[in-house]
Amino acid sequence: MTGLYIPCMIHRIRLVLLVFPAIAFLLAPAANAAQKEELQALSGHIMASLTGWAGNRGWEAVTSGETLIEDSGTYYAVTLPHLSFKDHTGRTLEVGLVALNALPGNKPGEWKVTLALPTPLIMKDIKGEQIMSVGLGSQSFSGAWSSPLSAFTAISARYGDIRIDYLPAGLKGGIPSLTLTADQGGMMELTGLNARLLFEKTGAILTVSRFGVRGGGEGAKVAKLRGILPDFLPLDAFLGGSGVTATAGGINLFLPGSQGHTERTVVAENIRAGINARNLSGTSGSMNAEGGFSGLKVVPASPNLAAIVPAQMTFKLDAANLPVDALAAGGGMDAMAQAGTALTLRNGTLSNPSYAFNADFMQTANMAAPLKTVGRGTLAVSGLDTLTNAVAAELDNPATAPELKPYLRDVLAALMAMQLTGKPGKDNSGKPVKTIALENNANGQVLLNGQDIGVLMRMMPKMGK
Repeated sequence: MTGLYIPCMIHRIRLVLLVFPAIAFLLAPAANAAQKEELQALSGHIMASLTGWAGNRGWEAVTSGETLIEDSGTYYAVTLPHLSFKDHTGRTLEVGLVALNALPGNKPGEWKVTLALPTPLIMKDIKGEQIMSVGLGSQSFSGAWSSPLSAFTAISARYGDIRIDYLPAGLKGGIPSLTLTADQGGMMELTGLNARLLFEKTGAILTVSRFGVRGGGEGAKVAKLRGILPDFLPLDAFLGGSGVTATAGGINLFLPGSQGHTERTVVAENIRAGINARNLSGTSGSMNAEGGFSGLKVVPASPNLAAIVPAQMTFKLDAANLPVDALAAGGGMDAMAQAGTALTLRNGTLSNPSYAFNADFMQTANMAAPLKTVGRGTLAVSGLDTLTNAVAAELDNPATAPELKPYLRDVLAALMAMQLTGKPGKDNSGKPVKTIALENNANGQVLLNGQDIGVLMRMMPKMGK
């Protein structure tokens, strides 16, 4: 019995060994087709991201060819269609062919992706002449793509020796290091080091030791934000866009001397600006923005100029009851008045060792009010005499650049108005302070330190005729 059992088992094993390859052979085309379908979706996502970002800025995408997917046996080599952009002036930005490699991940629908951008990127004018180029000395991009989510769940990219040449402005720039990271929660961060811009026409040089942009949030909020915020905010460059914070540090702007004027350097230690949106739906949207700078100075500077230049600035701005849908559809003040939109400035400061401005105000849109808004605000200024004297002295200084004098005259006029209208007092440390309190009420009155100035304001246009 044993002699018959062993040959029988061997036969069954041989049969299984023959059947498995046959099954694998039969299933392989279907598996490859499914994977290629996922890669087509990945390619479409990348192309949509590139064309959508440019389209929001008035550039038309021009593509040619098809997505090519080649199976190398261990990974897929994917080449996207040839891509370029054209704007209404006839300028063309040539991107070329974006190539990526995709390797199946540990779970179905997951992919490990590397991507390479063409270099350099060339922009040409309507005559076909090159006006700008952006070159990458080195690049490395790796990401984790989820087919079920139709999104990258992680990104890590590094670009080195970036060279920028913009001929019309005579601008040459370089960024030695630029990194990009993103996580599964939708937060993306861009960080750069030691950027340098040379303005060849003037000889000015801007250097920034470090800069970054961090943002993320729910993707559904992006379209609504795009409808009510300025286009220059790079919200849709991130996975979502409901919150963006930009920072820069170690900033130096060198201004060469000309026509007998001394060369100077404007220095800032830190600059920060951020915006965050919450509850962007219907009439109950809310947003806040904050930012400022510190360590601002001009080197060298006369004593008067040193007393004028603000060393730091901060602000916090909140908006509540935003009629987001109406604003995105083009609504204006009436829509905000109906919704009761409230705008609040908190802890607004502008100061240096010689003076300090502190401002707080709140305005609420009100359909029933003659001015369609009611609110109040307070501006407290310490060191006003010192600042006024410094501006007047710098205005009379023969060495002051002529192009600065119109601005100094405007500043001096504003300071003198504060001297006349400000209510004298003292701050918590006992320093003299001038306070200006403004209020516009539901009756349409405008009050300055409790006095109705609405009549005077209404008379001013008539007086100028």
